[in-house]
Amino acid sequence: MSRDVTTSFGYDYILQQVAAGQIASAGMVVVSYVQRISEKMLFSALRKDVVNVLDFMERLKNEEDQNAVDVYLIERLRLELAFICTYVQLSYSDLEQFEVVMSYSRQRVDNLLRPILNDVDSNAGCQYNIDHVLPNLMGNIDDCIRSCYRSTSSATMTDEQLNFLLLNLHHLSKYLAERIFPLETHHEILQNVSGNMKDFHGLIVNGCIEHEIVQYVLPQFQFMAERVGLFLWHDRLDGDSRLFKLAYLLMKIIPIELEMMQICNTNLKASPSAEIERFINQLLETSPEVLREYLIHLQEHMVTVITVSTSGARSIHVMIEFLLIILTDMPKEIIHHDKLFDLLARVGALIREVSTLVHDLEEKSRNEESTDETSRAALDLLENIELLKEDLEHVYLKAPDLSQWCFPMSDGPLFMHLLHRHLNDLLYSNAYSMALIKEEIGLVKEDLEFIRSFFGNVEQGLYKDLWAHALDVAYEAKDVINSIIWTEVEKGSRILLTTRQKEVALHGKRNTDPLKLRLLKLEERWELLEKRAFGNESCPDELLEVGKEIAQNCKGLPLVVDLIAGVIAGLEKMKSVWLEVRNNLNSFILKSEVDVMKVIELSYDHLPHHIKPCFLYLASYPKDRDLLKMYWHAEEFGRSDGNLLG
Repeated sequence: MSRDVTTSFGYDYILQQVAAGQIASAGMVVVSYVQRISEKMLFSALRKDVVNVLDFMERLKNEEDQNAVDVYLIERLRLELAFICTYVQLSYSDLEQFEVVMSYSRQRVDNLLRPILNDVDSNAGCQYNIDHVLPNLMGNIDDCIRSCYRSTSSATMTDEQLNFLLLNLHHLSKYLAERIFPLETHHEILQNVSGNMKDFHGLIVNGCIEHEIVQYVLPQFQFMAERVGLFLWHDRLDGDSRLFKLAYLLMKIIPIELEMMQICNTNLKASPSAEIERFINQLLETSPEVLREYLIHLQEHMVTVITVSTSGARSIHVMIEFLLIILTDMPKEIIHHDKLFDLLARVGALIREVSTLVHDLEEKSRNEESTDETSRAALDLLENIELLKEDLEHVYLKAPDLSQWCFPMSDGPLFMHLLHRHLNDLLYSNAYSMALIKEEIGLVKEDLEFIRSFFGNVEQGLYKDLWAHALDVAYEAKDVINSIIWTEVEKGSRILLTTRQKEVALHGKRNTDPLKLRLLKLEERWELLEKRAFGNESCPDELLEVGKEIAQNCKGLPLVVDLIAGVIAGLEKMKSVWLEVRNNLNSFILKSEVDVMKVIELSYDHLPHHIKPCFLYLASYPKDRDLLKMYWHAEEFGRSDGNLLG
């Protein structure tokens, strides 16, 4: 009865709208109305079947008396089901080749289910009614694909529908980040942002966050989900320009995370809810890298579209640099623990304002309007930056133990020597704040070297006064260094652990978080390759184009660039030879460690013939040098001094 009343009410409303001239045809709207209800019912049935199948798979993994199931097949099945559910929900987005791609994914589900179920005990299948669920699943997938093909319904999703979409999008982005592109920061950031959105929206659905607090930001969640979904769809069809498109996508969706941080800091950080506390800790873990990447892209975008001479541009650059220093070079250990999220949220709020200024400046520059107002706003924001600097010292930072990194004051020559050594260490530091002033540090170091050499020749009578003035300058330099370095520097040895596995880095960390190295930019790849292949000489013009193509195909991986540069350094400097290297490199996708090993194999193939056996012996006896030398001598590979022949 209630269903008839609801349908009747909906149809009466449509007729009233036709009579009022608001819509042209009742028939057309009724068809659309019925189609939308039909699609929702089909998807509801599909979602129920998917949940039941995945629940059955989890039970299989936990059954003690059940044959071992192939976890990889289950993971692939979960991925394909997430893909199908995602694009059934987003079918209104005019997805290219929708029916072909979805039918192919449906076939993969069928192919994955068969070997899994072949290993399942028949009693287990009957217990969970799987013989009934699976035909329903495949039939509902077919119905949804047919119904959603060329669908134009794009109504606002319910909380439950959006929650399911965000869950599946996070699963897809997580798989890409962890299994397909584990070396790419952009994919890890997409995984983190989509995961934070999923969990935040889950708090809303579960009633941990009141709707009134987030009402203004909820429409952005569906908008973000649609953007991420479209990117993942086109990436599956065609991976060209993937990183460029992903960088553009991140610029569009990270501002939603900034809004989310603001809501947490303003309304939720005092909440007694354990779920909200866990989520805020999750933001503390993932957001610094997300914000850092957003600032870097914002700065690159600004350099591209706004000239340095534009009024206000320089102030914005200064603010971005300062915020990057906080996010990059300030360890959590030196900040009061209860102030961490407050500081992060404050930085996030400043980033929101900086982003607004950049887009405002871009629009006014494009329209040739006056930027004076934006320039004044930038100066106002600079005052907020200055307030943050003061609060860093008096509110957020723990009191430093200066005794650990003071230079000795009693012995002037020793002090100057240690200061010189310290400046040298700063020059080779990878800290972002050091990169900003490396040129100045180099000049101070040169001046200090001159002063030290001068005191070896100065007349004794003048020595005392000059030395006093030199020490005054040196102490000032020390104070500047101490104002830059926030971390405690202790004497002793250092151990550097490198790994391609994030879990290993997290397990091995002590007092500082792991440093995630980014991929090399194209100009950096080419600079490394050219220097390795030609030394101090420049690349000939006829090899320039193909050389840059080789650098491009190294995908930003320093190891691959170095290996390929080593290969071409030993080859003839001819275009045909370099083209062969380029073509060989093109055949490797470099999506996994296996592909990187193929590049290493390529470098082995180009070794001189008499060196190849030596290399194989190295692989067989990597630690026993004495045994290695013995075999080399037996094969007549080496001389008495242990060096290779040839």
